Amino acid sequence: MQVWIYLHFPALQLDALYSDESDKPLAIVESTRFKVVQCNTLAEEQGIQHGMGLGSASALCHQLQVHPYDEKIEQQTLHDIAQWLYMVTSDIALFPPQGLLLKATDMLSLYGGLETYWQRVSQHLNQLGFRYFYSSGFSPFSAMLLAKSGRALLSQDKTQIRNTINHFPLTATELEDKQVENLSRVGVNTLQDLLSLPMQDIARRFDIELVNYVGRLLGQFKHPIEFYHPPEKFHSYLELLFDIESIQW
Repeated sequence: MQVWIYLHFPALQLDALYSDESDKPLAIVESTRFKVVQCNTLAEEQGIQHGMGLGSASALCHQLQVHPYDEKIEQQTLHDIAQWLYMVTSDIALFPPQGLLLKATDMLSLYGGLETYWQRVSQHLNQLGFRYFYSSGFSPFSAMLLAKSGRALLSQDKTQIRNTINHFPLTATELEDKQVENLSRVGVNTLQDLLSLPMQDIARRFDIELVNYVGRLLGQFKHPIEFYHPPEKFHSYLELLFDIESIQW
């Protein structure tokens, strides 16, 4: 069985740029819909939640500091994390803007097992101070589903992983909203409902994208993955959040 570990960083921009500003409530807002996409602990204590409108958030907390969401910052940070992890593991794939996929299969013999491997990876990753969720899976999509849902599952037991993902609603998967809506109309609302259907019926009643998703989720279809390779030349950029008073710095 192939072993994959997915890392999901739900507040990557916030952690990358504003981790030192933990003494004030702070939120990252998506500029087109004016929705909160990330917030720190102080903001959460004021009742601010992911997906909340900016108006409601401001009404709850008048001292709220607001910054616009920038996907490019997260993508660059994701590259930095991948380069950092490359020191302890190979076969890393980027899923911008907030995800990394690790193919653990070939590393288990080197580290002596999944738990020892994850201990080494997590210790190295924790030095960066980013918040993240993780999970293992027998396919990239299974690991991704569990990690994004906050399940810290570390297992090579395919039956256990399969039983765990069965209970998830289709809204938690990578399926498009239109596909989820079409499935809901015929009474298919959970992965257990979907996976109980024969593949032939899925192919006949729905589109090929759904067939591909099910096949890749179950590990029956090959999932094309483009692995990360460190660049020959290293370049790093940090935007300062305040003016420098001494040119010697």
